[in-house]
Amino acid sequence: MQDPLKLGQINTITFAMVNAGGIEVLGLTNTFTVLIAKGTQTHVPSAGLRFEIGHGQYAYMLMSEECDTVGPISLVVTAPGCVQQNLHYVVEGANAGALKFTYALTSTAGGAPIEAAQVWVTTDAAELNVIASDVTDSFGNAVFWLQPGTYYFWRAKDNFAFVNPDIEEVS
Repeated sequence: MQDPLKLGQINTITFAMVNAGGIEVLGLTNTFTVLIAKGTQTHVPSAGLRFEIGHGQYAYMLMSEECDTVGPISLVVTAPGCVQQNLHYVVEGANAGALKFTYALTSTAGGAPIEAAQVWVTTDAAELNVIASDVTDSFGNAVFWLQPGTYYFWRAKDNFAFVNPDIEEVS
């Protein structure tokens, strides 16, 4: 199952392009076509960026305006010599009454932001009820939509030792 796309933000997805024999197709660069449909709308040409990762793997960067509607998004990816890829995602929405909460993760040695760290949120100190997760951006920020209350934030990244959980009040 894919992670939900974030509402009103740029989101990047990855996928493989294969031929009729199931072999990954190399060298498409950005020449593949992406059509997008929100909800039950008709598929239309996409506005995002297309690029090759390598080894038959490709990425598509959905622009924020392509993720401005809560609910399902359908993508159709085609290229000559490739099997059509039908990809399905969901744009998540903020729950009624939820507050945007930015969790800033910085190093205790100098205060530099910690990029690409996993952050997840639970409602309990035993880490039994995970309700949200994100990866910190280049500024060390992870963004969550949470109801007012007390939450437990858990952090992980190679070569970093965190004292988990970090208890935060969202108000």
